[in-house]
Amino acid sequence: SNKKTYDEIGKWWWNLVQEQLIVDEPIRKQVAELTKGLTNPEDKVRAVHNYVVKNTRYLHVGLGIHGWKPYRTSTCFRNRYGDCKDKAALLKVMLEEAGVKANLVLVRTRRLGTVDASPASMHIFNHAITYVPSMDLFLDGTAEFNGTTELTTMDQGAQALVIQDGGDAKFVTLPIDKSSQNVLSMNLEIDLTGDEPVTRGKITATGANAVYFRQSLEDPERRNEALEQQLADEFPGAKLVDAEYKNLSDLEKSATIDF
Repeated sequence: SNKKTYDEIGKWWWNLVQEQLIVDEPIRKQVAELTKGLTNPEDKVRAVHNYVVKNTRYLHVGLGIHGWKPYRTSTCFRNRYGDCKDKAALLKVMLEEAGVKANLVLVRTRRLGTVDASPASMHIFNHAITYVPSMDLFLDGTAEFNGTTELTTMDQGAQALVIQDGGDAKFVTLPIDKSSQNVLSMNLEIDLTGDEPVTRGKITATGANAVYFRQSLEDPERRNEALEQQLADEFPGAKLVDAEYKNLSDLEKSATIDF
């Protein structure tokens, strides 16, 4: 049966992963610091998730068995880098240290297309993320510009296997955003009374649009140059005089630019 196939894959992978899920003193101390004064589980998830995505770089070192087996979570935390399964495992142990139950998830990213709902082996999966069952929330530790409610486009609609502790597994399709979650609004006030038109504008971006601005405008030194290019793509010849950026480093808020 399909369920038996899932569980066989789940148990095989769980047996590889389980011994790598280490909570040492540095991890314990960091979680305590991140969640100090927080009582709401959602706030704890945001604090832990944002720490992991901002403070661990994506780097794949899948040598030998580590193509499937994550390195120890204590190693990933100490080195501040890891691949998708390393970061998913670190996110899981840090969330659970904060008192929020989390599962590991194997993902077949959307670009690979779909398969029949009875995967024959691990090889159909190419990615790993984390799931918070109490909030029905999927978190991708490799997405360093995405907030907790902004699942990457490669994950959305993808087939996945949620692995319970112990190896029981459930085959699922990852959620897809409603259009209302990905809004880009631009309000322009244009003064035509001078020799050249002068425009004051405000951009507000949520969801995937906020991710775009957080990433493309990440470098404060080149931010104005990048924004000018983006505006000139839409309004040829546009020159940026001044801009104020709000919340670009806050993954949980919409990105706002007054220019």
